[in-house]
Amino acid sequence: MKTSTKLAFPQGQTAIALAGDEIARLPETLNELGFKQPHPTLVLIGGASGLTPNDAEKLQTLFQDAICPLAEASGWIVIDGGTDAGVMRLMGQAYRQTNCTFSLLGVVVQNKAILPATEQEPDADAAQLEPHHTHFLLVPGCQWGDESAWIAQSATLLAQHQGSVTLAINGGEITLKQDIPNSLKHQRPVVVLAGTGRTADRVASVADGYAQDAEIQPLIDSGLIISIDWRKQPEALKQVLQKFLI
Repeated sequence: MKTSTKLAFPQGQTAIALAGDEIARLPETLNELGFKQPHPTLVLIGGASGLTPNDAEKLQTLFQDAICPLAEASGWIVIDGGTDAGVMRLMGQAYRQTNCTFSLLGVVVQNKAILPATEQEPDADAAQLEPHHTHFLLVPGCQWGDESAWIAQSATLLAQHQGSVTLAINGGEITLKQDIPNSLKHQRPVVVLAGTGRTADRVASVADGYAQDAEIQPLIDSGLIISIDWRKQPEALKQVLQKFLI
């Protein structure tokens, strides 16, 4: 079993990190990271590089006014992709701005992660880690998306009987073809935020009966997809998250 290490970011933030080797050993890996008791768990999936600055600005209030306060008050664990981009950056920034203390776990393909204070030669599409996350699980793989199954399995193990839910915001092909299906394999409800663009809007349109899409329909048929237009129903999102996680 590998031991955890402390990452130090340039602005003074620190995080606990551990490299996982086999997904079958994930229970021991999470225990080594310090997760020893079950907690309600929110899985955050969605746009990274595909989230426009305008969309990001609009969504910032969602993280600051809804997600972070609920997570802090109820002791959730929040899991995402951990890089300094898109919804993961918004999550980390809101965490800092609201002075939260809950565990924020980033699960990142190790070969795609640029670690702080290292002289590694990164891949062309490697990404910096978001510095306000409290924990990082670095997983094996060679491309973005290889972390998806690890995120889904981690949420199930961390939540146990406490409950878990996935929140999909924006998103691209990985969100559609890996993240959402992996959550559904674990029988985890997936809330898609209509009005956030791309994959989330595409799934929401089918879920709400506004469109037909042969690729999306099997996801809807699971009975686990919940569509919420966060612009028109801001309180509905809070209510759904509380239903599954409190």
